[in-house]
Amino acid sequence: MFLSKKFLSFFILGSSFGADQLGVSVVARAVAAPASEVAMDLTPAALDASWQKRHELCAKIIDLGTRKPEIPDNFEVAWRIGRFVYYGGFFCFPDNAEKSVKMDYFKYGVDALEKARKLNPSRVEGHYWYASVYGGYALAKGIRASLAGAAGMRDACTEAIKIDPSYHFGGPYRVRGRLYFALPSLISFGDNKLAYEDLKKAMELGPDNKLNSVYFSEVQAKVENKQAALKTAEKAKDIPDAVGVKEDASYRRDLDSLIKKWK
Repeated sequence: MFLSKKFLSFFILGSSFGADQLGVSVVARAVAAPASEVAMDLTPAALDASWQKRHELCAKIIDLGTRKPEIPDNFEVAWRIGRFVYYGGFFCFPDNAEKSVKMDYFKYGVDALEKARKLNPSRVEGHYWYASVYGGYALAKGIRASLAGAAGMRDACTEAIKIDPSYHFGGPYRVRGRLYFALPSLISFGDNKLAYEDLKKAMELGPDNKLNSVYFSEVQAKVENKQAALKTAEKAKDIPDAVGVKEDASYRRDLDSLIKKWK
């Protein structure tokens, strides 16, 4: 696998782009529609309610990051804005969206999460979602940005691990492990053994999360063998859907691809 492809595959932290088949029109509608028709209510309760049906709200989620409403000095709102930007960038934008548009979109999420981290550095959400959203921003900006921001992503994950390693199905370990797996060892801090250790911990903390299995299977093939990787991927196929409509569909596709690859 070429380095550039490895970077591209890594920074899709939600794994495969679960982009809406009508993604281009979703973006266009969100930009063109009056704010009153699509604007999300930026309160914690409203944002949480919207999160539960996020697969139905791509237009609203794209609007959030394209209109860029002012991010309030409120931790509970700021990190939730960042979480929605993560979802919109990875699961609502079409694959062929212009990188500059996507980069600008993700930057709004990065800004929201930087504010959240400053407002309450003792909470896990700001650190975890910062690392996740910055991955999307770096993907859109290019490989140089990936390398430049990698240490910041790692440090955010490490801080999240100190606070709550089990958050989002072992998410802090999952993202840091994926970072170790994807980065080159010669010019950065990539390390398959460290990736294996982190992703194994993510599996222990979030055994029912398909994405943990996807990432662990990939590193298993490098550190152990393809037979072990195949066993992990096949077992994960029986995990019930639990995360979200677009996310779980995406992870099932990834598992099918790995099973075919390891056989």
